[in-house]
Amino acid sequence: MATANPGNPHVRKDEMHSPADWADVLRVVTFHSDAGAHIVRDMDLPDDVAEAVANHHECWETAGTQMCLTSRIVSVADRVESLIDADASLLKTRMRGPKLVMEIAGAEIDPQIAETMAELPGDDEFWLGFHDRDLATSLMVAEYGTLLEQEDLSRVIGVISDVVDERNGRPKGSGRRIVELARRAALACDLSERRADVVMSAALLQDIGTLGIPASYLRKPDILTVEEMEAVKLHPGHARDILSEIPGFGAASWWAGSHHERVDGRGYLSMLEGEEVPVEAQVIGMSEMYEALPNDRPFRKALSSAESIEVMMGLAEKRFAPELLEQFAGMVAE
Repeated sequence: MATANPGNPHVRKDEMHSPADWADVLRVVTFHSDAGAHIVRDMDLPDDVAEAVANHHECWETAGTQMCLTSRIVSVADRVESLIDADASLLKTRMRGPKLVMEIAGAEIDPQIAETMAELPGDDEFWLGFHDRDLATSLMVAEYGTLLEQEDLSRVIGVISDVVDERNGRPKGSGRRIVELARRAALACDLSERRADVVMSAALLQDIGTLGIPASYLRKPDILTVEEMEAVKLHPGHARDILSEIPGFGAASWWAGSHHERVDGRGYLSMLEGEEVPVEAQVIGMSEMYEALPNDRPFRKALSSAESIEVMMGLAEKRFAPELLEQFAGMVAE
């Protein structure tokens, strides 16, 4: 059997062809660990969490107890998850897993934690947990501390939006600019301050569903194929499903999930029509389009603000309600 790459358990040694291959893998591993730690710090989470993320691909043989305990636990869990993910049969993993874990104990991972991890597969509850529909609820119940205050929640959501921008190859800060536009547009469309605040949260997370779409589709420097476009069209549904799991995000999940619907009924995912398309979802859609049009695309050049509004007004009674477009255009002109 091929041996796992210590730096990245998803890559096997028999797939490595030259020192350059190893260098590429190490660069990716280092980048994603450092990027993850940076995201954790932006969320203002504890330093030990950032340290654990930054160092979870370090090898026990070289780092040893210099790695914090959290890093060592995450490191073991990461490698075990790779074993489970690589094997189509959970039964085979259950039988072979303990031996495979102990094979890398003392070299790649902390031997004491490896020994504890190797005992877990003997517990039925460990395996049943992978199929537990209440797992998310159980984890929230186990969470210690208080709920995030509004300011903290906004910061965390903003960081998630930045991650989506980076992964999708969008200009830095696109998500945050869409939010500002969406709040102003919501007020211009006669929504209350409270409703406009909820629109902000929905707008900031409206593209979180793209995390479930291959990044190669989202960054493709050409027009997408039919199959790729069909996959991309699933992202509002992914966003709706993710946000609906967050307490208090019921309305935001609906609006985020509907931001690509059209009043002519030709949108996606649910092909809503006319007044079925929420005003809030149209506000998010208009804000996203206005942010996107001034940027170059493979099939067109960037447009000016005036040209962007002209294009959008051409979608009256097709994508957006005419009266909402008029109010949005007036807001932009101000």
